[in-house]
Amino acid sequence: RDRSGERKMDKDKIKVEYDQDSDILYIRIGNRPVVDTDEIAENLFFEYDKEGNVVGIEIWRANELVIKTIADKIGKRIRTVIS
Repeated sequence: RDRSGERKMDKDKIKVEYDQDSDILYIRIGNRPVVDTDEIAENLFFEYDKEGNVVGIEIWRANELVIKTIADKIGKRIRTVIS
């Protein structure tokens, strides 16, 4: 969503990268330049282009906050299916 609440994302050009050394998960939306960044919540940052559209998302401490959580949920689901 842009700052007015309207959804504007270039969904065809989403790129996800993980920097293991920094433990940052980066989601890039489109290829427009970043001109502003807001910390939305602890360890969660949105990046905006000049029109206020979200063009990037950074998740710090990604291993703990995202990757481990997803792996745990997948593991629980697999155990449920196998049982």
